[in-house]
Formats: sequence, structure tokens, C-alpha cells
Amino acid sequence: MLGKGDFQLAVPVVLLAFHVDYVGWKDPSPCLIVTLPLKKYKYFQATFSRPTSICLEVTINGALRTKVDNLGVHVMVALYETGSVTDCPRGENKGRVLSNDYVVRKLEKLCTVKGHPAKKPLSGTVSFSLWESFNSSRCGMAVFVQSSSHQFFGSQNNHLPDDI
Repeated sequence: MLGKGDFQLAVPVVLLAFHVDYVGWKDPSPCLIVTLPLKKYKYFQATFSRPTSICLEVTINGALRTKVDNLGVHVMVALYETGSVTDCPRGENKGRVLSNDYVVRKLEKLCTVKGHPAKKPLSGTVSFSLWESFNSSRCGMAVFVQSSSHQFFGSQNNHLPDDI
């Protein structure tokens, strides 16, 4: 398994792990790792609020660094968790305890942008329903821009405030 500090990369990336079920066994650990290039997308500011104990709202304000053509792109927001553990009662990992980082718990589309000039402001809000063991100090948020064919154009990683 990959984890914090396992990489010596020349280019920074955002790692996200997505859950995949196996036939006959629901595996809560991530099985697909996606790396998103960080293209200095620190153009987004995030504001966090908890309108209820089971909901996290994230408001994103910022601008895309490049012009978007009429084919458009999607601005996506992933809420991920680090430091989760999975006991494996059966299967190839039977008896093992697996640790998992950057596990995507929720994924939402902030907006779709078409024919948008570079650096023109955009904003939006996404709401995430939270899970029972949610702990903001173990979570983060990734904002990424992708085409409808899943080509990535940039990403940004944000840590959640500990007091949210």
C-alpha cells in the first residue's frame, strides 16, 4: 500500500484512492489510485461550514488558470480520509490489517464550465453528507479540473480545519 512519504517525485501530485468491490466480498479498502498533477491551482479558496452535525458545506471561490473551450470541463471536489484501517477476515489478505490513506469518501461536481476565459472568477458550493466516524483532522479535500473524457488539467489539495 502507498502512504505518506512513500514518494520521491520531481512533480507534486494529489493521490486519491477509490473503493472497488470484489465479487463475493465488499472490500472497504481502496483499490484504485489516481494521481493528479498539481499545476499550481492555488487559485481556489475554500470556506468550510457545518450547517448540521451530519453535513459539511464547502464553498469554493477562484479562477481557472487557462481558457476553457466550448467542450468544457468539470470542476470536481473530493472529500478524502487518511489513517483508516481495515481488518481482513478472508481473501488474499486474510488476517491482515491494512492501513489506507487518501481514501475518497465523497465526490461531487462543483460545476461545469464551457467557453470560460482564463482567470475569470467562478464559485460554487457542494454539500457532503458525513459518515459516523468523521474526524476533520484525518480528512482533506481535493479540487480538480477534468474533461468529460477524464483528462486532468490541474488539481489543488486542501486540509480541513481541525475545528470544523
